[in-house]
Amino acid sequence: ALDTLAAHGRERGEPRAAERWLRLCVAADPLRESAQRALMELLAEEGNQAAALSLYHDLRLLFHRELCMAPDPETVALYEQIRTAARERASRSHQALGTAPRRPAPCPQ
Repeated sequence: ALDTLAAHGRERGEPRAAERWLRLCVAADPLRESAQRALMELLAEEGNQAAALSLYHDLRLLFHRELCMAPDPETVALYEQIRTAARERASRSHQALGTAPRRPAPCPQ
């Protein structure tokens, strides 16, 4: 039912409502990968790639801890697609500003 409500929200152009329904669906069943994937897509479409990528990392850890397995290849492909788009967007942003992207500090050993 929550999936259907989310789909209707997206169809009506109400991403906030769709996100709310998807978050409820994920809260009710965190292992429901299709809902996690739909939420990742929605977040990325709304320009919140960081939240979508974070959601994937949390899902990957959950699957490893609870099921000793990785997410489906479809979910991994979506993650890669969002990550690539986020990097390209950041690169274009830095080029427009004439700045170099920040590099993370090396980890202490």
